Amino acid sequence: MIKRLLPPVRSLRGLLMREITLVLAAIWVFASAFIVLGTWYDLHKSYIDQLSLLANTVATVLDKEKISEASLEQTLHSRHNPNYFVIVRSSGRVVIRTPNSPETMDKNRFWFLEHAISPSGKIEVYAGLRRDEMWETVFSVALSGAVPMLLGITATLVLLLTALRRGLRPVLALSEELAARNPDALDPIGTEDTPEELLPVTRALNDLFLRLKDALEKERRFVADASHELRTPLTAIRAQLDTVDLQGMDEASRAALGRVRLGVDRATRLVSQLLALARAETDMLAAARRISVDSVLANIAAELYPQAVRARKELDLQLEPVSLVGRPEDFEMILGNLLENAIRYASSTVTMSCRRDDGMLLIVVEDDGPGVAPDDRDALFERFRRGKRRADLSGAIHGAGLGLSIAATVAHRIGAEIVLSEATIGGLSATIRMKL
Repeated sequence: MIKRLLPPVRSLRGLLMREITLVLAAIWVFASAFIVLGTWYDLHKSYIDQLSLLANTVATVLDKEKISEASLEQTLHSRHNPNYFVIVRSSGRVVIRTPNSPETMDKNRFWFLEHAISPSGKIEVYAGLRRDEMWETVFSVALSGAVPMLLGITATLVLLLTALRRGLRPVLALSEELAARNPDALDPIGTEDTPEELLPVTRALNDLFLRLKDALEKERRFVADASHELRTPLTAIRAQLDTVDLQGMDEASRAALGRVRLGVDRATRLVSQLLALARAETDMLAAARRISVDSVLANIAAELYPQAVRARKELDLQLEPVSLVGRPEDFEMILGNLLENAIRYASSTVTMSCRRDDGMLLIVVEDDGPGVAPDDRDALFERFRRGKRRADLSGAIHGAGLGLSIAATVAHRIGAEIVLSEATIGGLSATIRMKL
């Protein structure tokens, strides 16, 4: 019933502390009640025995002596205790009455009463003790035991909380390890120093990682195999199209053939990008080494320069000497896609620059094309997503929406960040930031 009234606890440590607190509180209540009842029983028996002894002693003593208050005082040692009273009767009348004595000897809820008769039968003695006296003693004894016990329980809870925090450190360490992992890090978690209670969770996670890794490998293998299988027939179709004699065709046929050639080119580019994406999501490239970033970017620009010339676009490079430990293939995959997109959608000018900035490598690719609305920029990193500028100046739609996704995948793997913004020359700017 108590647990139903308590709010739900979402913390394992809070749940343990609540359960332990409830148990210790129940122990304290029952122990305190046991102390009170035990003390009351013992004191009640002791006081009744003392009252009986007092009454019989007074009756016996006064039976042998002349009845007087002096003899009574000598027997009692003190007649001024407000918690006791003694009444002596002789021949049916009261001869001695101590202060605070009740008027009647009937049962009284404020007093414990005992009655004694002397051996000769001449003297009757009534002795009484205030019940408050006993209850004050009972609560005094109970408090002297319950309060230290409560303090001990409080200290125990504090020590338990500290111990729980230390004991739950492996859980926190496991959560921190999982939080620090990259989304594509599916290696098993080490179980050498894992507590026995966490082994089932760790093993279940490792099993989940293994199944996810197998599923992703199958997906990547399927994409790579399908792309390889599609590349050959597409290349053959493109070669057959190039052999067609356009001179013997009418205008409508030549236009139709042009559309077929454009579709084949687009399918070929899609297959190439799918292969690039499959390679980007795996880690099978060459080992990292010290490379000159500006030289790598210059080679990428030289490779795409003919494409810029055919599109009548100017390619401007501003490269400062920068070196770091990395793999040229990563930068070729990232910058190749960014620079190719910039050339495709630029009106006339594409710029690429690299420089150092406070321990960071900054690579910026800009174009003076139509740009992309701020609300559409984040969506460009998703697969098969195109922004509203995806149609170039000729009105044709190019690309499969994979270029930026590939660039973002590789950038994430090497610890870089790509940020899209408005270019200083009017179009879209792609900035790569990476620690040196």
